[in-house]
Amino acid sequence: MPVFTTQLEGEHWMLVEAETAGAFAKSDSEERPNPMLAFHRAVSAMGTLGRVLSGQIRREYEGRGIESAEVGFGIKIDHTGLVMIALEGEKAQFTVKLNIRTAGD
Repeated sequence: MPVFTTQLEGEHWMLVEAETAGAFAKSDSEERPNPMLAFHRAVSAMGTLGRVLSGQIRREYEGRGIESAEVGFGIKIDHTGLVMIALEGEKAQFTVKLNIRTAGD
């Protein structure tokens, strides 16, 4: 799998391993890698998914005596910045775990 070097900020660099084909292949056209965009979109997706999942779980468990829930998911990115929830969390570039406190009774 290809690895792309990207500068996070200042002198902080990171390698991003990203797919260039497979589930993300949209066409035969060659798209230039954009690892920084991929990184930012992955971070944004983690925040959005965390917020949405937390809200829905709180509403679902409201008044059922459940005090907390733990939910996890993985994020995969491609070389152009497309983001998806990973089918297999252990194969994701980023793993997110949410510890959600519910209203309980």
